[in-house]
Amino acid sequence: AFPNMHLIDPNNAVCEPDICAVVEGNILVYHDEHHLTASYSRSLAPELGRELQPILGWW
Repeated sequence: AFPNMHLIDPNNAVCEPDICAVVEGNILVYHDEHHLTASYSRSLAPELGRELQPILGWW
C-alpha cells in the first residue's frame, strides 16, 4: 500500500537477541528507559548512513 516507504530496523544496533547492554564499547547506551544517549546515537550514524544511502541516493 506504501511503495515509497522503506523500513530501517535499528534493534540489532541497540540490543543483542537476548540482552540489551547498558554500555557498548565504553559508551553509555541509555539516557533513561526510553532514550539513547547522544554519544551512542552518534556512534550509530555511520551504520544509519549505510542503510539510508541506497534508499535516498543522495551521496
